[in-house]
Parts: sequence; structure tokens; C-alpha cells
Amino acid sequence: HMRRICACLPSILKYRNWELAFSNYAHGSSINTFYRQCESTGPNVIIMQDNSNHIFGGFASESWKQHKLFYGNGD
Repeated sequence: HMRRICACLPSILKYRNWELAFSNYAHGSSINTFYRQCESTGPNVIIMQDNSNHIFGGFASESWKQHKLFYGNGD
């Protein structure tokens, strides 16, 4: 799946050495743990699978952080 996902990313990120920052299986399901694990990752991809085995996700141009307002650069 990662090859197909990387093909859709901005050119500068296609060949980045992607590493897993957070997984429910490894880290649990706490949103605070998610933010802590992902706070300094820089641009990232989030991938989810629902109970019907549908896979979906998105690209974030900046690290995740708790914030009351929108942030990022729109990529």
C-alpha cells in the first residue's frame, strides 16, 4: 500500500524514508498518546482501516499537535 500512497504525495516527499510513528496495536487508542508520538514527525501520512476493512487516510503537511484553530500550509 505504501508504494501506491507515496505516488500521490508531493514530489519532495515521495522518496522519504517513511517510518511508523503511531499504531493502535503498539501504542493503544489514546488521542494524547497519538499527539505525543507524532508531535515532531514533520509531514506525515495517516492510514486507517475500519471494521469493514476499508482503508482510507490523508496527508498532513505538518506534525500533529493539539490546537484550537486550523494550522498547516494547505498541502
